[in-house]
Amino acid sequence: RKAAGESDSALIGTFVTDAAGAVTYRATPRATTVFRADFAGDAEWLPVSAEATVTVRPLVRLVVPERVERGARVRLRVQVVPAHPGASLSIEMWSGDAWTEWRLVTLGDDSRAAASWRADRVGRRAFRATVTADEEHAAGASDVRRILVQKPNPYGVPLGARRIVVVDLSQYRMYYFSHGREVRS
Repeated sequence: RKAAGESDSALIGTFVTDAAGAVTYRATPRATTVFRADFAGDAEWLPVSAEATVTVRPLVRLVVPERVERGARVRLRVQVVPAHPGASLSIEMWSGDAWTEWRLVTLGDDSRAAASWRADRVGRRAFRATVTADEEHAAGASDVRRILVQKPNPYGVPLGARRIVVVDLSQYRMYYFSHGREVRS
């Protein structure tokens, strides 16, 4: 095997084929790696060699809240595994017909970064994070994360609250809220 960034190949071992002439080797490389199998030949068969490249993508995690109120400041957090300290990472926003770069962040020593966004209009917004390819890894992207931006309720009921009852004495009404949304009155 020869991992990206290594100058020489390393011998994994010597294997014996099964009755069908096949060898199975399972590997989970941490970087893009080229595997080569060599058969020295025998009295019946000529020598042969074959290569296979296993491309490794980094795991990109994007964490965002599921719901926020319009006007709220939202924190988007990203992490890349294996660590890529100092690497640039693009946070992209879906603009209706294509992904556009919303913010470019630099990963810290712990391979994490954060960005802040103000929820400007009601509706669903989609984000993803992407990291470009480097010497050891192919380009990677997070799963798409969607944020539901809701109208703020007039009573300031927090979105995290599962069940809240508000009594408005000026209207002689009782309101039932779940996650910041009025469900009954």
